[in-house]
Amino acid sequence: RTIPIPLTRFFFKLFGAQLGENTYPSASMIFDPRFVRVGKNVILGYQSSLTPHALEGQGLMSHHPIRIEDNAVIGMNAVILGGVTVGEGAVVAAGALVPKFTVIPPREIWGGLPARRIGFVEKETPPSP
Repeated sequence: RTIPIPLTRFFFKLFGAQLGENTYPSASMIFDPRFVRVGKNVILGYQSSLTPHALEGQGLMSHHPIRIEDNAVIGMNAVILGGVTVGEGAVVAAGALVPKFTVIPPREIWGGLPARRIGFVEKETPPSP
């Protein structure tokens, strides 16, 4: 929270995060940024965290990349753990915990502890003339 929001994108990219255009981490936390790839137009909610590392067994540290595809939404206080893939246009609800190695298909809504599918994103319909 010490980095001004307009500078967070620069900060995380400086440490290796791959952030698509129009994606700003703002008040999110990206741990181990070099293991994180986020597509374009992604919303990372307030205090959400992307954590690609974990302690395994006898104190061994493991790292597993996190990938978030274009147009996804990560809700406020959501936690994404290592090895997770969030598909294009998918939504992770506020406060959700997405366990390691979970694959969220495109356009699905996931929430809960641990996160599971709770719905689908409806396709946008063009405005009628």
